Parts: sequence; C-alpha cells; structure tokens
Amino acid sequence: PTPVKTMYLALESLVIDYSDYTFIDIGSGMGRNLLIASEYPFQRIIGIEISSYLHRIAEKNINIYKNKSTTQKSKNILSHCIDVLDFEFSGDESFILYFWHPFSNEIFDKLFQKILNAVKIRNKEIILIFLDNVYPIVKSSKKFKLINTIQIEDKLTHSDYSFIFTWASTEFVDNA
Repeated sequence: PTPVKTMYLALESLVIDYSDYTFIDIGSGMGRNLLIASEYPFQRIIGIEISSYLHRIAEKNINIYKNKSTTQKSKNILSHCIDVLDFEFSGDESFILYFWHPFSNEIFDKLFQKILNAVKIRNKEIILIFLDNVYPIVKSSKKFKLINTIQIEDKLTHSDYSFIFTWASTEFVDNA
C-alpha cells in the first residue's frame, strides 16, 4: 500500500477546491487511500479494485471508519469490485485519479482512451497522480501536462527516493 505520509503529501500538494472533485483510487486494495482521501471534502471517493477479496476488506474498513472517525470530511465513499476498463466515469464533477502502477502499459493505454473521452465529453478537469511510474502514453500525450513533481524519502523502492507526479488535462492547465 501507499505509505500514509506519501498519500497525504500527494493530496495536500493539490491546489484545488476538493469539493469540486471526485477522488478515484485505481487498484484501491483494502481501501486505506480511500480513508485518507475522506479526510478531505471530496464530492465522492471511489475505489476500483479487481480482487473481490481485497474489495470485501475495503468495504469493511470503510464502514468501520465511517462510524469511528472524527476527522472525516467526506463520507460518500464507494469501493467497486470491477475491472477498471468496465468503470464508467459519471457525475458532473472533475476527477482525480491515483495510480501506483496497478497494471501493465497495455491495460493503461486502453484506460487512457476512456480518460481522454471523459475529458472531451464532460469538459471537466481530470488530474492524474502517479507514485513513481508514469505510463509512457501520458508522457507523450498532448492532452495532459505535468504540473507538479515531489521527491519523497519514504523508501518505497530500492532507491533512496520516490516521486509523486501530478498531471492535469491541458485545456484546464493552459486556461488557468
């Protein structure tokens, strides 16, 4: 799982009105990032997890946290047990999608086409947050622009440092 300090740093580095966004964790596992995101006033918080085992644990964790947390600002949390390619982007708000390399480049390339369609159809900003690895298709896309890089010392990998990369849909970056 993403280290807690890293997830808070990624979310705190965003210069946004959280209530205008839905946070989506792709490969949400047992739901810890969903719980951390609930400390911010997001419109919705969504976890996408293909493993039914991890999804069931996430649902239990979400229910426990909703009943015990005194600092939670968003209780609109859902965990979906679904293939990410079957997920439909819906709602009127902008999205933040979080990735810690949950799948291959080939699967991400297919998801990225859905993300591009969502930007075009919905005319809403989409922010992509990557821990360490940014998929090549994002780097070469003219529709997204790197807006922030943070070096962290959480010792996530074999190297001394890891990075949080934040990309945003260009039509919104260029108009900001």
